[in-house]
Amino acid sequence: MPISELCRENLDRFPYLEPVDIDLLPNCPALLTQQEAAAVCSVSVQTISRMVASKVLPVNCDGEILKADLVSYIKTHALADIPLL
Repeated sequence: MPISELCRENLDRFPYLEPVDIDLLPNCPALLTQQEAAAVCSVSVQTISRMVASKVLPVNCDGEILKADLVSYIKTHALADIPLL
């Protein structure tokens, strides 16, 4: 039986458990500059600029990045969340 089915089976045994909303960037402002986003992601400002230019990471009209958009990007692109199999 695949691991994903075992996990789902175990979760079905505990229907009263509700998902917990965890803030992935707890001390981060709601709006970030490209420099702040680069520091949070441990990448260069040029990398963030390329992500913005290619529309991978959306910005508002002032060129600032919403924390929610950055968290969404991190969740969908973090290697820790991608199964190896």
